[in-house]
Amino acid sequence: MSTAESISLCPICGNHVHKASRGFERKFCSRKCSQLAGSRAQNERLKIVADEARPMVPCPICGTKFKQKYRRMYCSDKCKEKARRESPQRKAYVAQYRERTIEHDRARAREYMRNRLENDHEFKTRQRSYIARYREENKSSYLATQRKHNAKRRKHNAHVYAWKAYMRKLNQKHNRHVKDFKAFKKTASAGWLARHYKSIGQPWNNPMLSDAIRYRIRYRLDLDFRLGEINRQGWRKETLVERDDGTANFWALLSERKTCPYCGIAITKDNAVADHMDPIKLSGDNGQHNLTICCRDCNRKKSGRHFSDWLAMLPEARRNAARRWYIRKHGKPPEDTRMAFTFTFNT
Repeated sequence: MSTAESISLCPICGNHVHKASRGFERKFCSRKCSQLAGSRAQNERLKIVADEARPMVPCPICGTKFKQKYRRMYCSDKCKEKARRESPQRKAYVAQYRERTIEHDRARAREYMRNRLENDHEFKTRQRSYIARYREENKSSYLATQRKHNAKRRKHNAHVYAWKAYMRKLNQKHNRHVKDFKAFKKTASAGWLARHYKSIGQPWNNPMLSDAIRYRIRYRLDLDFRLGEINRQGWRKETLVERDDGTANFWALLSERKTCPYCGIAITKDNAVADHMDPIKLSGDNGQHNLTICCRDCNRKKSGRHFSDWLAMLPEARRNAARRWYIRKHGKPPEDTRMAFTFTFNT
């Protein structure tokens, strides 16, 4: 037997093991390694017995059953991490950390804004002082530059306004036709709504109409609105002064009263007529002082009667109001006019 065949390695420490001269095999290099090998084998056997004796417990997170080992509470590290995150202590710590972080961020933001405002204020102060010093040093050239810039801007604005006016005039007719067509479509699509407002006498309140069409319809049908628009826009700013030819102005008469001076009903475009308080055949004229607006029925009933006779026909409640209106227009009571007419007729 050779020397290489008689030498082996110890499974415990890895040293060389020489076989004994008596011929039996040695597995370990020393007695110490042999004792360690015996204790390891015993430990392995004890581990197997202990594993078989451990109970099967369910995992509190996922419910999987596992052998409890070394006070282990969960079946895997994943369940352990999940339980740690969902624990009330962890939640309280996370909430406290978030609150502390948010407060820290707010403090940093406040400090940043404070520094920024201070820097901006300092920068603007320096800038204003520099601009003032520059203007003072270059006053003449600065004013000339400003005048030149303003003239250039005014010229540019004039060109822009002229172009906008031209385009507005060019598209005005087209836009009007488009708006009329849209309003017709809306009215046709909501026929019942248009019929409703037409039945109550206010077709301009139809919400399906555009503003332009609504204004046009109301101006054509609503007399009070038309008079208000005339007075507001100044289309016919007629005063209560007589014309040069001595005749009255009908629009001025309409602006005098909103109700009939004889019966008190409202004046509309359907029943508004001009009445000669002193008839033409009784020496009346067409002046502003002799004409008033009234309803058609009262004008027909009054006919050619003298104003005193007409007052006797009126109810007691309206007689005094009509008499006051006559005095306001003529400056004297109707009896004086009757006496003057009688005197002239007799002579």
